[in-house]
Amino acid sequence: MNAPSLAVLLTWALALGWFCLLGAWAGALARPATGVVGAVRVSLWLGFGLATAFVLAVGLVQPLRSTAAVVAAAVLTVLAAAAWLLVRRRRGASPGDGSRALTRSWWVVVPILALLVVAYLAAHAVFGPVTNYDTGLYHLNAIQYAQDYRTIPGLANLHTRLGTNVSAFNLAAFGANTPWGADAFRLVAGLFVMAGLADVVLRMVDGRAGTWRRPGTYILVLALTAAVPGLLHAPGYRLASPSPDTMAMIVTIVAGAYLVDALVSRQRAWVAVAVATAGLAASIRTQVWVAFAATLLVLVVSALRGRRGSAIGSAAGSRTLVAAALALSVVSGVLLAVRDAILSGWLLFPATYVPVPVDWRVPEAAAQSTRDWILSWARDTTAGPEKTLTSWYWLGSWASRTVADWWVAAGLGLLAVGVVAWVVSILASRGRVRPTAVGGWPVLVLAVIPTVAGVAAWFFTAPDPRFAWGSLLLVGAIPAGLACVRLYDRWPAAEGSSPGVVGVVATGLLALVAVPLGVMQARSADETPPNTVAEIRTYDVGPVTVVASVVPVPRPPIDAYTLPDGNQVGLTNGGDQCWAFVPCMPYANDALRFRGDGVADGFTTTG
Repeated sequence: MNAPSLAVLLTWALALGWFCLLGAWAGALARPATGVVGAVRVSLWLGFGLATAFVLAVGLVQPLRSTAAVVAAAVLTVLAAAAWLLVRRRRGASPGDGSRALTRSWWVVVPILALLVVAYLAAHAVFGPVTNYDTGLYHLNAIQYAQDYRTIPGLANLHTRLGTNVSAFNLAAFGANTPWGADAFRLVAGLFVMAGLADVVLRMVDGRAGTWRRPGTYILVLALTAAVPGLLHAPGYRLASPSPDTMAMIVTIVAGAYLVDALVSRQRAWVAVAVATAGLAASIRTQVWVAFAATLLVLVVSALRGRRGSAIGSAAGSRTLVAAALALSVVSGVLLAVRDAILSGWLLFPATYVPVPVDWRVPEAAAQSTRDWILSWARDTTAGPEKTLTSWYWLGSWASRTVADWWVAAGLGLLAVGVVAWVVSILASRGRVRPTAVGGWPVLVLAVIPTVAGVAAWFFTAPDPRFAWGSLLLVGAIPAGLACVRLYDRWPAAEGSSPGVVGVVATGLLALVAVPLGVMQARSADETPPNTVAEIRTYDVGPVTVVASVVPVPRPPIDAYTLPDGNQVGLTNGGDQCWAFVPCMPYANDALRFRGDGVADGFTTTG
């Protein structure tokens, strides 16, 4: 192992620890129903959502790489700690249920070691080449603007893709306050992966009775088993780059797992996490707001149902916790809407349904052109909107291409496993007591509604698999996870065992599939651009200096371009990728104007 990778792992661990501290008040509310380890999971995801809302709010008024942003984070941390202490004092000591906090099952060491190897490989990848095309197109620019400026009015006039509203970019910008500085963007996708892996580990070590009867555990393990090879296959694209595809996928999977846990356990703690993580995923991918709305609908329907096992019971968990999670998602949505209005003058840009009466609003034609091209490329990369948006000729080639995609194939494979497992569980239950609603058909139908809604929204907006990796995996992982619970309850070998044969087999897949492929990919240099020379960079991490060999991002030629108002911007030469140059635009636009004396005042267009 080398020190830079360990330093990255430490950074991720500290970030997750900060999230847990920010959400500790939520964990304290949940602890009577979830136990100590479950409370940590609640703290992690509610804290993650709170941190995201925080950087969105601060970014509206201050640069995120600034003393003011750091001071605000310190104040928020103190307030969160005070809230935790207040909740603990009011609730008093939580009575135990007789279960031990940590499991004594030796077998969990195997999948946990596999997860640690995956985490190390992800940390190792962040110093490699950054190969995501969109990172050069607009990711890095968006992050850099958030680092150095408050939200800039009319920034989308400079480049329409800069109007894309991705909350995680603000997290990456805030990370520039750490010793990683401008290279902090390399760590943000891996941070989401680490959060997902941490959730799995916490589930595995939980010693409370019935932990392995939570289908969310199987859903997470199976979905991550399918996702990890795909991530490690192209680490420069999916891990070193601040890819919204990766980040949205992880949180979407987590939201789906907790939704199923909420449906089968009737515990409000898991309802709160399902709502918070669904909102977090939607803050990264706008299309996921459809799945978020469907998640709320499913939870409401389940709450109104009076049947045990498919309704959210009134005695479990805390109403305050659910209300806080919902408020957190709503606040994040409002903050994103405000950012939309400031960046582009439209809500849900590049949609042109809700204009905002501001002088920097992006012309409707430019917004519509951006939206049409995104949809067109997702359908057929070889034709333009005038062809792809006016007929269905592309459907056959799109289907054959999409089915061959790793994430779609993995989701279909999990679905096949789930169907077989359901059949086996039904055969195994013949002559026995009718199964409970845990893993039953009503739960399956309710659980897949948000996933189906998310896939439908994806298909009718921009059906490129990368926009819906999480939902595509959940199509198979949810039925397969519920089938695992059915087998757990019915298979004779599982009776009296903890967690049983099914748990061993399901989690062992991660070690058998992910680790060999990951090691193989870590040794591969296929992604490294030709004639690329790594740079030796040093990072002062407290008293320790970390020396890393880093593949730098490309530095394409940028020409100076003078606008009619006399201001100068950069203009790409030979392509449309600006990479980290600020300010820069991919195409000449003589209608562009500065609204004031500098970039901070924003941009507008004439005519």
